[in-house]
Amino acid sequence: MKNSHRRANVLVDIIQNNDIKIIAEIGVDKCTVLKKVLEDCGHFIEQYWAIDPWTSWDSTEKFQKRTNEEWNTIYADACKMTRFFPQLHVLKLTSSKASELLPRKYFDLVFIDADHRYESVRNDIKNWLPLIKSNGFLTGHDYGHPNFPGVKKSVDEYFGDSIMIRGDRVWIKEVV
Repeated sequence: MKNSHRRANVLVDIIQNNDIKIIAEIGVDKCTVLKKVLEDCGHFIEQYWAIDPWTSWDSTEKFQKRTNEEWNTIYADACKMTRFFPQLHVLKLTSSKASELLPRKYFDLVFIDADHRYESVRNDIKNWLPLIKSNGFLTGHDYGHPNFPGVKKSVDEYFGDSIMIRGDRVWIKEVV
């Protein structure tokens, strides 16, 4: 099973076992997680916000190698998915810009899988936490991954040991 499917399966489990209707995914890239989540849970989900700048913002080689044309194609492919998933909203914005536009206490679940550097993850947590409803979930990816120590450091500093870790390094914080 691909890593993106393991990640998506953790989200699917949360959605199926809670009253999750409005979701934001921060850092979408090629839409593999959102596609699996919407295929498995689209009948539960009212809104799925896919947020990514679809540019070379990331310092990893994988993202730096892509040309503007490749980024535009990936973004266009994300937009095309709205034909199959009418609850999908695609925003070509940075995480911080998107968080400024959306209402507080709006989302049932936010999944952060964008810039994995310490300051960026910390800012994503700070910016998106107020947008989550009570009894909602703030989640993210690559907790404890050796290539991304900033994820674990920022999550631990923000939440201490009040998170759960599941599946493919997915961290989960229930918002009360």
